Amino acid sequence: MARDPIVTRADVEARYSGEEVDVLFTPTHRVRVVDPRNKNRVLQKDFVRLGEPSPKNGVAYAYGPNPDEALYAALSTGLWQSLNVHGRVKWTPIRYRESYEPSKSRIGFVYFVQAGEDGPIKIGWTQDIDRRIPELQTANARKLRLLGMVPGTLDTEAAFHARFSHLRLEAEWFRSSAEIFDFLQETAVVPL
Repeated sequence: MARDPIVTRADVEARYSGEEVDVLFTPTHRVRVVDPRNKNRVLQKDFVRLGEPSPKNGVAYAYGPNPDEALYAALSTGLWQSLNVHGRVKWTPIRYRESYEPSKSRIGFVYFVQAGEDGPIKIGWTQDIDRRIPELQTANARKLRLLGMVPGTLDTEAAFHARFSHLRLEAEWFRSSAEIFDFLQETAVVPL
């Protein structure tokens, strides 16, 4: 399931550089207006806060950092209309966080999980192994067992994927191999 993109205060300030952005402005959507004749040409980009729909006509208005000026109308049909630029409006819900450090630079664990006693091995990354294993188990008929973990980032995970690429079955799943088990014995934090 794809998650809504995360937008930070720095993203909002970069978009509205030179304009005063109220500290209480918390956007709910990312909006792009594209040229209907050239869909690759973006005419306007905004972060907006979508208000409640009117009980009268179902239209909701979306505001940028200036709460006195509506930039978009969200129609009850689900379509959006720009109130000041002619073009096709595309919108995406976002999650707003004042500050955010992308997971690519966050420290977590690269984990090695095997499906059954002799099945394939998944090499993945998480910050919360106690939550991640049950999530994986719901999509697996075979009992998963944690073989080991190595502290690291998503870059560490990518390096392990490259190292064992000759064993790759699909996506993050690799053929069970003595090479992986030897590596884990030398390197990994073995679960208790």
